Amino acid sequence: MLGHEHWAVRRSAAEALGRLRYKPGAKAIRAAIGKETDTHALADELYALAQLKHRDSQSLCRKYRRHPDVFVRREAKRAAALLPSKKK
Repeated sequence: MLGHEHWAVRRSAAEALGRLRYKPGAKAIRAAIGKETDTHALADELYALAQLKHRDSQSLCRKYRRHPDVFVRREAKRAAALLPSKKK
């Protein structure tokens, strides 16, 4: 479903995997982020990956906090809030 042609299906699939904390889905979500063309689906994929505590979540949230779309930036910030902060 993460590869479906309609953005709403992709975002719903990502949201469901994140809410269910379905860690086996993390690899597919990570791959989907790299190919995503819709900002709403991208935002939900980022959030789901953060819910799953995927190792790339921190760096992806940092990257997408500089996205040209304000919605993606806001959702990247919201996803980052789910992650443990880096200790210095």
